[in-house]
Amino acid sequence: MKTEIELLIEYAKAWNNQDARYLEPILNNNFRYASQFVFEEMVGKEKYINYIKGKFSVIRKNIEEKGDKMKAEIAYCTYGFPNKPCIVLTQISGNTKRPATLLIKVEDGLIIRADLGIIPTPESAKLTGQIPK
Repeated sequence: MKTEIELLIEYAKAWNNQDARYLEPILNNNFRYASQFVFEEMVGKEKYINYIKGKFSVIRKNIEEKGDKMKAEIAYCTYGFPNKPCIVLTQISGNTKRPATLLIKVEDGLIIRADLGIIPTPESAKLTGQIPK
């Protein structure tokens, strides 16, 4: 059974490689995803996998065509959820840097929920330098 950190590492690998295959074995079938950037909470592993595949496709296209960069780094919250492991996702497009914090909830070795947003602030997270490939 994977720990929260091990699951976060796999999640970060998915983002750093823009590859949903890293997520498929670590998400609960009733997985829930909420984002402060998306209006509605998403319910269901299959629905989320389809969504993230499309998102990764756009990111890959922007990397190839515009030189955008994407980085998912393991970090620890210092505000709101002290010492809770998280991922700081940073997308860089030209001079624009868009960081966000991803928190997960784990049950029985699988991720049952992920929340993405700017609260807690990604800038307040303690970065580890670990960028899983």
